[in-house]
Amino acid sequence: MVKDDARLTAEIESLLAKAEAADAAEDAQFGAGEEPQDLLSAHTVRAAEHMGTEPFIAETVAETVTVAETETVAVTVAVALTVAVAMTMSACRTPDPTPPTVACPVAAVRVHAQRELDALRGCATLPALELRGAVPFDLSPLERLTRIDGDLGIGGTFALGSVTLPALAHVGGALRIVTNLDLGGVYLSALASAGSITITDAPPLLEIMLPALIRVDGDLTLARLPSLELVDVSTLPGVGGTLSLDGAPRLATWLGPTEAAVQARSQP
Repeated sequence: MVKDDARLTAEIESLLAKAEAADAAEDAQFGAGEEPQDLLSAHTVRAAEHMGTEPFIAETVAETVTVAETETVAVTVAVALTVAVAMTMSACRTPDPTPPTVACPVAAVRVHAQRELDALRGCATLPALELRGAVPFDLSPLERLTRIDGDLGIGGTFALGSVTLPALAHVGGALRIVTNLDLGGVYLSALASAGSITITDAPPLLEIMLPALIRVDGDLTLARLPSLELVDVSTLPGVGGTLSLDGAPRLATWLGPTEAAVQARSQP
């Protein structure tokens, strides 16, 4: 404890000695006993002599200049601080993350769980896709899917309420929507062409909407759809194979080719 007191006393004496030395140096440079206000008064008198006016007028001018200079310094400091803060915030700001690159499959895909479907988010083209399972499926990860080069198979499923693929325009192989026990609607609003189409065995299915379909190279088969009320294939002139509609006793609205048109397109 005594050693600490001695050390503190020595440090205080050292600081006092440095302060006295600095004060002595200022006195030698500016004159002893002159405070800033005394210096200002002397400058005021000299300014009055040069300006040919009374000291109090020159003092007013000097004070005005002093205040103006003080305000200018304050504004300059404020601007400098603002710029420094802005630069610091800009340097520390976290850059926007770069969207991850989607690695889409180059081979046929089989999906049995939602996480496998989520992994396809952002893909525009797939070689082939098969989806089946008892779990509920959300097809929104496929909202950008425009083309499937091979087959698209959906079923069997037990908890898929609708097949909605708003951007899908082409299925190069077979489109099969078969044995989906909770399916209420098929909505492929952009589908223009498919190798063949088969939609069967969906007891609650009410409507099939394919309003942009213009080409089916093979068969179009609709069967065992006891609740079906509406089919829209209104832009389809015919099919390359056979059009078959069976087991849809409640069908009220058919928008599509007549049987004569189908038979005409089926001829070589």
